[in-house]
Formats: sequence, C-alpha cells, structure tokens
Amino acid sequence: RNRNDGLRESKHMSNRPFQADGATITLAATTSSAGSTAVPTNSYHVRVHNAGPNLCFIRFGQGTMTATTSDMPLAVGATEIFTKGGASGVAAICGIGTTTVYVTPGAAGA
Repeated sequence: RNRNDGLRESKHMSNRPFQADGATITLAATTSSAGSTAVPTNSYHVRVHNAGPNLCFIRFGQGTMTATTSDMPLAVGATEIFTKGGASGVAAICGIGTTTVYVTPGAAGA
C-alpha cells in the first residue's frame, strides 16, 4: 500500500465555503430544551454556532424533540457544520445557565 493512497481518496473533498440557503434560526437554550422544527428539509447541511457564555448540547431529528446533556456538546464560541440528513429540526439545552445557538441551513463544499 502506497503512503499517498489517502491523498487520492481525498480528491472528492472540497475547499468551498459554506453557502447559506435559508434564514438563520435563533435558539435560546436554557436548562430546559429549546427546539425548532424550522430547519428546511431540502438543506443538506446546517451550520451551528454557540454564541453564548455556556456549553450547550444539540440534537437533530424529526418532529418534537428534547435535547439532553447526553447529546452532542457544542463548546462556547464553537461553529460546526453538520450533515443533517432528513432531520427537520434541532433542539439545544444547557447544563447550566443559558446560551444563544444560531442554526443556518445550507451546503458545505458543494
């Protein structure tokens, strides 16, 4: 096996930036789950940003959801892009305090 095999396998990756294709959704996450079903189903990715002072946890899914502190953590100030699959909504919760979470539908590397 050649050391460059990994480079050939990665030729399908793109360096194109995230392209928003819908309005940004604002979630006010508290120690009770905040949810939204407004994430467009036709968007392949979502960009999620934790703009608040506390760690939060997020969950993607269908219909009414409740996030828990066992879900995916999103650090203070972190911005992540997720492939959302068929999820129609996102929920967020904080272990302590509150935070503001911004969710933007779009496409990354398209």
